[in-house]
Amino acid sequence: MPHTAALVDWLRQDFGKEAADRIVLQGKSAAGGFYAAEMGADGTLKQFGKSRSGAVAQVLADGTLGWTKGAKQ
Repeated sequence: MPHTAALVDWLRQDFGKEAADRIVLQGKSAAGGFYAAEMGADGTLKQFGKSRSGAVAQVLADGTLGWTKGAKQ
């Protein structure tokens, strides 16, 4: 997930490593808080973390990413 890695690097630069890592790791918790999704080089949807609302990305018919509201992960 190269775009997600770049986002995390940006968070670390702007907020500091400790704060950024706390934000990212929060996505792995039951409460959620950090969620990222991107298309992999192989065309599959890659996801990390959990949104607080439960919304997740899905691949739409035209190949773009969209959100499903409140879907379970």
